[in-house]
Amino acid sequence: MDILNETHDFKRLHDRRGSLSGVGGTGKQTFTLRVLWPGYEPFSKTLSTKNWAKQRSAITRGKLGEFVAAAIRDLFKKYRNKAYDRDYASWNVGPNGIQLQDIVLVAVHHVSKDSWQPELCLLHPRR
Repeated sequence: MDILNETHDFKRLHDRRGSLSGVGGTGKQTFTLRVLWPGYEPFSKTLSTKNWAKQRSAITRGKLGEFVAAAIRDLFKKYRNKAYDRDYASWNVGPNGIQLQDIVLVAVHHVSKDSWQPELCLLHPRR
């Protein structure tokens, strides 16, 4: 899905308007998105499970996708000029490495209580 590049193409997102009540765990208003990117320190960001735009209500799958995409963009901004583990040089993020247009968001998985992890796919394998 190309929401990582801010084109917001949700047409292929299954049930994008479906409510995700309880997405962060039982009754929580936030959850932690955790990203393990090879060669870098773990990245995490706390995200809201509620839609505050109108009345407080559970977020939709589409809104979850937007939140996750923004977090991944933050990860790329944070790491684009940071040193990385040379054993993982092919996973380098930035101008001479992987950029947002090189990946797509495939899924978001609930990995533990109040903790979710995105599944990303590299569009073009790097050498």
